[in-house]
Amino acid sequence: PLLPAFLWAWFKIWGNSLISLKFLTWIIVTATDILFYFVAARIFPKSRFIPISLILYILLMTALGGNSLWFDLLIAPLFLITYYLLSQKKFFSAGVVLGLALLTKQLSLVAAVPVYFMLRPSRQHFLILVKGVLTVLFPAILFLAVTGVFPDFFSWAVSFPSTIARHSFQLPQGRSLLLVAAIFLAFLTQLRTNPNISYWGLASLVFIYPRFELFHLQPTLPFLALIFANPKIFRARLSLAALAIFLLISIRQITRDYNQPDRFYEDSTIAISVWIKSHTQPNEKI
Repeated sequence: PLLPAFLWAWFKIWGNSLISLKFLTWIIVTATDILFYFVAARIFPKSRFIPISLILYILLMTALGGNSLWFDLLIAPLFLITYYLLSQKKFFSAGVVLGLALLTKQLSLVAAVPVYFMLRPSRQHFLILVKGVLTVLFPAILFLAVTGVFPDFFSWAVSFPSTIARHSFQLPQGRSLLLVAAIFLAFLTQLRTNPNISYWGLASLVFIYPRFELFHLQPTLPFLALIFANPKIFRARLSLAALAIFLLISIRQITRDYNQPDRFYEDSTIAISVWIKSHTQPNEKI
């Protein structure tokens, strides 16, 4: 449970307030934007289209809930770093970062698919990566076991998600379904040109299941924007059309959400909170 543990430490230092949470979120968002530019410049060093891909990423991230702190927001930079380290053949370091992702959100296991395609020629490289993962996971699991909270963690990470998947499944709205389909097709058309980026993007799409809320797309957005940093993609008119569609969707969503109240701080939520406090005792179960 890396993110809750980190938040506990953050709030101890900066206080448990909305502005403190916002400040942390802005730090993560800004750091991820800088990281994206760095990775794009290393993967496509001669590309003139990196600024365009960065603008696309910033707009998509903002439009699809990137201004709120959730596990998926933190997975985005961790996946991007893992992909970059693997492309640079730094397998142990990639394993360490992937281990941090697994501690942040256990659905990060889907990264096994793109990792397999990037490492399939070499069993030795795979074992080095596994050592990096275990370097992070083993001390964490040992700590949870020693403190006696591992059963609670296992229940939260393994048992509870299956329950949620059964009871909170909701069919995607038409708009969400079209967006997911467009992103899926964008990666599918790039499997030959940008195979590794496409594998990461397609695997990350799994995060949107079962609730189909758009902020769960955060882990896939860096890879979607990254394919538009490749100069080869702009040779096809279809790619230009796809870029225009993603930009229009982003701008429309940002315009719609602009100046809305903070999530969970809407008038209706505050009214419910006041009602509960006035109708319950401090130790009463709800």
